[in-house]
Amino acid sequence: MPRPTRIHYPGAVYHVTARGVDKRDIFSGSADYEKMLRFMRLVRDQENAQFAAYALMPNHLHFFLRVFSTPLFKIMQRILTRYSIYFNNRYERSGHLFQGRYKAILCTDNIQFGRVIRYVHRNPLRAALESKVGEWHWTSHGDYMGISPHPITNTQFGLSFFGDDLKSARGNYLSIIGESIDGSILSNGAIVSLDEDTNSLERITKPKIDSLATIASVVAAKTSIPEKLITSRSRQRPIVFAKREFALSANQAGHSAQAIAAHLGCTLSNVSRLLDPLRGAEQQ
Repeated sequence: MPRPTRIHYPGAVYHVTARGVDKRDIFSGSADYEKMLRFMRLVRDQENAQFAAYALMPNHLHFFLRVFSTPLFKIMQRILTRYSIYFNNRYERSGHLFQGRYKAILCTDNIQFGRVIRYVHRNPLRAALESKVGEWHWTSHGDYMGISPHPITNTQFGLSFFGDDLKSARGNYLSIIGESIDGSILSNGAIVSLDEDTNSLERITKPKIDSLATIASVVAAKTSIPEKLITSRSRQRPIVFAKREFALSANQAGHSAQAIAAHLGCTLSNVSRLLDPLRGAEQQ
């Protein structure tokens, strides 16, 4: 049975986990953790990916990241393959280091983002590797507290789910990390910009976005394809082009892939293909 296709679209956010074969350790010392961080930075910069949180554990890892033009599978392949080659050479071993295919969960709402960040940063605590969050060196908690000398994560993205300014965001983050989740804090979902050289967060006011019905009407007028055909199952080239125009416009307006799929009456995989810039170029 073929593997299910990974959902990809620019801006997609995933919680990724990868484990060692037979739950064996994938890190044996500080040098190994440092090497993984180096590969993460390298691929992050090469592929314009954004890490929102991470936790490196002795026998597994957690990544919470956002992708853009490069699909997740390529990013993970480049990180895990490079690390596996390094690890096998260092310890004179052969064969697979990681257990099968990594697991990836597509995250789509602000409350879920906050929960995942909390889950990732508390992972060492649950594994009894630390007595309080922050003692285990190999997570992005230090990035969030502004104490990491070489931060990997984009705290502009991560801290924005916890408050409107740096002080309140970190205070709420620490409260949520240490106690049960307060949904009222996570439900705000304000998108803010963090300047690491100052003590403030600058709110970016999100403009009111057009409804999917409005976007479909605009696309219908632009392409001369009736709205009922845009939401049909037709695969005729002009109609598929209109579907792609609608999906791209809706995505840029801030609508989720799930909402776009529901409006078109198709699957997330179909929306992923519609948002793929390479497929769009093929149809030009």
